[in-house]
Amino acid sequence: MRINQQGQFQHHGQQEWCLLTSLVAKVGTQWKGLVTCFKTNSIECTLVGRWDEDYTDTQC
Repeated sequence: MRINQQGQFQHHGQQEWCLLTSLVAKVGTQWKGLVTCFKTNSIECTLVGRWDEDYTDTQC
């Protein structure tokens, strides 16, 4: 599924919630890892984020 960039996630085993925009902060970067998404109705999943040159913002 694709989620909105204003969303938040929690690294696996961490207490702090982070903004999705912190994953890939510049064009040409990517990241993947185990996380918890959504403070309400949370799900544990593998989150993949990348920002390619042809896009105006991050894709998660």
